[in-house]
Amino acid sequence: MADRDFQQTFRHAPAVIGGALVLLFALYCASGFYSVNPQERGVVKRFGAVVDDSVSPGIHYHLPWPIETVTRERTTEVRSVTVHFRDTSNTDRVQRGGALLTGDENLVLTSIVMQYAIKSPRLYLNSAIDPDGLLSRLAQATTVEIFAGMKIDEVFTTGRQLVQTLLRQQLQKTLDDLDLGIRLLAIQTQVIEPPPKVSRAFKDVASAREDRHKVVEEARGQRNRDVPKARSDAQSMVQQSQSFANEAIERAKGDADRFTTTWKEYRKAKSLTTYRLYLETVEELLPRVKKMVINPQAESNMQSSPRNR
Repeated sequence: MADRDFQQTFRHAPAVIGGALVLLFALYCASGFYSVNPQERGVVKRFGAVVDDSVSPGIHYHLPWPIETVTRERTTEVRSVTVHFRDTSNTDRVQRGGALLTGDENLVLTSIVMQYAIKSPRLYLNSAIDPDGLLSRLAQATTVEIFAGMKIDEVFTTGRQLVQTLLRQQLQKTLDDLDLGIRLLAIQTQVIEPPPKVSRAFKDVASAREDRHKVVEEARGQRNRDVPKARSDAQSMVQQSQSFANEAIERAKGDADRFTTTWKEYRKAKSLTTYRLYLETVEELLPRVKKMVINPQAESNMQSSPRNR
């Protein structure tokens, strides 16, 4: 009786186990469905090797684990990392380096802010274990190299934009050579400043540099005012000289023409011309001659006076 009850109880066991296995297999196959959000791209790996790295947003299917796996990467997301070049004793910064040394052996402190995006999920996932950390270390090395080729005056004046340009170009080239699949979007250097111990001295130097710049600008302004005036005066003197020269030339030409005319008249009538020239000369000289009138009678009276006797 007991054996018959036992057989009755487990009579449908094979069917139940078979159904359970079919259900489990269906669930296993259904685990291959996955979705990709609009800002993401899917990367499908088959036994660890990438077979598709540009799965578009939507519902997709891959062979169930462990055959294939899917990794989703936000390729449109703008990521940011900051590298601080500060005092190494400051342990509250994860990404940090020591003070930067310039080409003329001066120390400066700054921070580099990088914005980047993933341009190739395949390369980003397979080129390095920690591509973000590798990017930070590469940025540190490239920044040290760039600052070592610059002087302190350039760093504090016109060099900031140059640093950003060179850093982006050189770092992007390194990333492309290493196939990290990262595209740099922007690099910005935050405040560049000297170490605190020499900050006062640098401020004095900066103040002196500003004073020098001010004096130079004032001198340039004075030059811009004086040079046009000097040119104007020179031009005026040149014009006056030209006018005087033209006047002298015309006067000389007139004198020469008058002499030539007189000479021709003299050759025609020498005595008459001589007399006319004499009269003209006397007429010109008489107004300037002092006139003295002498009375002969008065002179004889003076000679016969008793006083003279």
